[in-house]
Amino acid sequence: MTGDIETWRRRGEAARLAHETVNRAFREHVRERDPDRYTALLQDFWTKTAAALPSTDAAFMPGLANGHVRFVETGIAFLEADPWFFRSGYEKQKIIRHLKRAPLTQAQRQRLARVVLAAIDGHAAGVPENRDRVEFRHFGRLACAIWSDFLDEEVARRMQSPDPGIRRRATWVAEAAISAGKA
Repeated sequence: MTGDIETWRRRGEAARLAHETVNRAFREHVRERDPDRYTALLQDFWTKTAAALPSTDAAFMPGLANGHVRFVETGIAFLEADPWFFRSGYEKQKIIRHLKRAPLTQAQRQRLARVVLAAIDGHAAGVPENRDRVEFRHFGRLACAIWSDFLDEEVARRMQSPDPGIRRRATWVAEAAISAGKA
């Protein structure tokens, strides 16, 4: 299990491209014309998707739930990489659910604050610009768990952004923080 941000980005991009290849092959009726090739494309897709998800290591989620440093670091690195591919949003939700309960250092909390701000800004690799992601609500919950003066100021600043998507997502995070009694 690695905590390397670039590794997660590369793996996520490989999974995304493999998914695109399968979708293109499906549209081009490869499944009917060449079932063996289509099966190979599917196998490649599932292999690359499994490599891009930390939870395919059976020890990852239990270790993360128990706050083990190695798994906490891996979870944070995956969120920092913020890859966008089939099932990545669900993986981020599960990771966030455990990280918001984990004992975190101040440096880890700061890294996660930057993750929340990047989600507000819409900076996931491969995500169409200004797309509201299914897992965004979980980023708001994460923000509540790591709320700080820095995060408060940055969210407030983004609420004044000329970009309506950034304003909307910042408002959602601010509303979550207010609801949780953090702001």
